[in-house]
Amino acid sequence: MSMYIARIRIDERGRLTLPKSFLDANDLCEYTMVYLQAVNGSKNTARLVFDKTTWEYKDNDRKK
Repeated sequence: MSMYIARIRIDERGRLTLPKSFLDANDLCEYTMVYLQAVNGSKNTARLVFDKTTWEYKDNDRKK
């Protein structure tokens, strides 16, 4: 059984918005690159992968 950590709706433009509490708890920001991966063997499961290395060069902007 999987644990759900957030409930997110798709908006009218097809976007997902993660809750601010989730972003804060995982040290994510607007510069974080997110990849969506298919999970093998499942037709209704995907994985979000957060690549925080993409915002390291903008770390000074983030602290403002």
